[in-house]
Amino acid sequence: MFLSSNASFHRYYTQFLLLNLHRIHSLRLLNSFPMALAILLLQNISKFSRLHYLLLDQIELVYLENLLLALFTSPRLSSLNIIYNGPDTAKTNIYDLIFQLPLLKYCKITFKTGFQADLSPACDNKYSPIKYLYLNGECKVKVLLSILSYTPQLRYLSIDTLHTDTPDEIEKCSVLLSNLTNASIHLGRIQSHQFLPFITKHFPNIQVLHLSMSSDRSDVYQWKPLILSHIPELRICIRHN
Repeated sequence: MFLSSNASFHRYYTQFLLLNLHRIHSLRLLNSFPMALAILLLQNISKFSRLHYLLLDQIELVYLENLLLALFTSPRLSSLNIIYNGPDTAKTNIYDLIFQLPLLKYCKITFKTGFQADLSPACDNKYSPIKYLYLNGECKVKVLLSILSYTPQLRYLSIDTLHTDTPDEIEKCSVLLSNLTNASIHLGRIQSHQFLPFITKHFPNIQVLHLSMSSDRSDVYQWKPLILSHIPELRICIRHN
């Protein structure tokens, strides 16, 4: 089921929602849906007793934050897909709200302006149960490692574009994802001598690695032998864009 900002659609489905909240398994909220509908959802979020998948597509920040906060008590929500194109200053709070969802297993986050928020590494055992994480947007190693510090149970990781500015970004963080076995990463501004320590230090048990990179990179043919020399049992696939 999906909800948009169309007025006639809103009038028809408001009553429908009230009568069928307990039957909805999947919900998609698109764009800036009406305030009345936002209030309706927030007031009745506990009645979505079967909701397990939620897509929040570029809705207004105030609604996004309040919906995520209300979802703390959701009894079945296990999959979340967020597309956000708002202020960077709100991203840290969005991370925090996502990582507090108690039953979340699958999470896809699309930040169209990239993952630049100043996120502190996890502390006080505040960890997320997420096992499958998709990050769509440019992400620096420093931010990525802070994100991963919240997801120790992660099994699959997909990164749209990975960058790094300084080599010591990798050395300063001790995130260890022992459950991660599969990853798909597009490499941006990161060199092989930076990426190899990243993989070997933080993903010690990885089995399948899909890499993609621009074909005009001068070191494109060095990556596979270099990685296999460090992790010989790894199954690796490199694709050129």
